[in-house]
This record gives sequence, C-alpha cells and structure tokens, in this order.
Amino acid sequence: MGKAGEQIHLIVDGFNVAHAWGLVKKCSGDWINEIVRTLQEELKEIHDEKGWRVTIAMDGKGRKIDRLHPFGDDSFELLYSPSSLTADAVIEQMVSGDARPELIRVGTEDRAVLHSIEAGGAEAISPATLKDEVLAARRLKRSRIKNSFGDSKNTFTNQIPL
Repeated sequence: MGKAGEQIHLIVDGFNVAHAWGLVKKCSGDWINEIVRTLQEELKEIHDEKGWRVTIAMDGKGRKIDRLHPFGDDSFELLYSPSSLTADAVIEQMVSGDARPELIRVGTEDRAVLHSIEAGGAEAISPATLKDEVLAARRLKRSRIKNSFGDSKNTFTNQIPL
C-alpha cells in the first residue's frame, strides 16, 4: 500500500521479466502459457500479501486489448495488447493516462519503457527487485500462517475428550 491506504498498482512487462527471471529457458512446448502461469503464481504472492493491484502486460495478437482476471479478482489482471501495439506501448499509455502515476510501479528492464514511465511519474522496479518483493511476500505469508496457528509445539490430535 502507498500512504494511508492508497493502493500501489504493479504493472509487469511480462516477457521482459520472464526473460530476466530465466523463465524462457526453462519452458518448452506450450512455453507462452507456461510463462504466463509462472508469472501469475509468483506475482499473486505480492497481490495477496501486500495488497497491491497487479497487471501483467503481454504482447497479444487480437484486434483490441484483452483483459483477463485469472483469479476472479479485478485487482489482478492479465492484459494482452492488441496486435497493433506492443505491451510496452500499452504500459506507457497506462502510466500516462493515470491520475496518480506516483502509485504505479513498473517491473521491467526495457530502457525505453523505463525512461517513458519515469518521465510520466511512475517508479521502475527491476526484475531482480521484483523477485525480492515476491520472496518478501512469501516470507510474510509463511509468518502470518505460522502465527495464526500459534506455537508449533501444539499439535492437532484426532481425539475427543471423554
């Protein structure tokens, strides 16, 4: 979250981050869907634990922008650009058209996108820093779960007191 409950919007340059994280090398066959699934799973940690709105922007093939909500939540979006635009151009338009660009974080290493979004008032996050955010969210989740069960020495039993 930003100041006093303002929601951070994380926009991820999907293919750029996938390359930086080494996902493209690990994929085979249905590699695009495999990359998208992995990005969704990783970035859902940030969405759920930090309360950030997340958009994964990917290059698309359709005539218009295709917006999907894979987890049934409007605050987690998978966006495919139209074939007439790159995902980079859509990201730049999202930043320039936002009333509060200072609440936007863009995950990318693309220098052209970096210059554009920073000039528009958004903050860039490198793929390495983004991975650190995922790991921090994961640690937060584990801690929250552990604390919800209390002392780990207390185990559950399947006994009914008589």
